Order: sequence, then structure tokens, then C-alpha cells
Amino acid sequence: MDNRSASVQIAFDMHNPNSNPLLLEMLQYTLNVGGLRMTGGDIGGSPEGMVASSADLTHIPSESSVTLRNTQVAIRNNVTADSWDSMVEGTAKYEVTGFYAYRATVRLETTPGEKEFALTFPHP
Repeated sequence: MDNRSASVQIAFDMHNPNSNPLLLEMLQYTLNVGGLRMTGGDIGGSPEGMVASSADLTHIPSESSVTLRNTQVAIRNNVTADSWDSMVEGTAKYEVTGFYAYRATVRLETTPGEKEFALTFPHP
């Protein structure tokens, strides 16, 4: 974007190996480079109560995948300068941590779940 901020685009491929569909309520993540938090974000939103809208839920059909995308801004300052520079130059090693919340429905019974994740890119 300029010499102090960069647009960061992140994509998650969410795979459902189950024979029943899943509803992804939300995915929350933090993007670190060189041990420093560069940005983070949320995809979706957890519904509140039984009458909440399902507009923020992502349907993941059985035995298939969906790609979730998000764009955030990383700011360059005195603390993050080296990590930010490596991102812009394309040499950064990214660490992405977070969690996602989902609901699985089997035979009219809905079960909530939540899982944490930790990813690195490029892969070691």
C-alpha cells in the first residue's frame, strides 16, 4: 500500500472429511513473522441465540472443501520493521495460529466444536 503499511491477504482451505455437512461459525487467526504479531482477523461470526442470522455461517458440504479469504493491513514501525520488510520482499516465514468454531449435525442432533490450529508457511 505504501512504505508503512501493507495489505496482507490470507486464505484458509477448510476441508470437511465427514459424511455430514458442517457449519463453520467463525475462524479467528493471528499472523506472526519473526515472532512478532503482524496482523490478525476473524472470518465469520458466532451466532448469538436461536434466532441469530446464519448470514455469517459458512456451510462446508460433506467430504469437500471451501476456501475462506480475508484481507488485513500490516503496519511497519520500529519494532516490526525487519519482519515487515521480509513480508514485502517475499522472504518471510509466516506462523499462523488461531481457532475455529463449528457445528456438526447428525440425525437431528447438533454438536458444537472448537479446534485450535498452528500453521507455518512456507512449510519447513
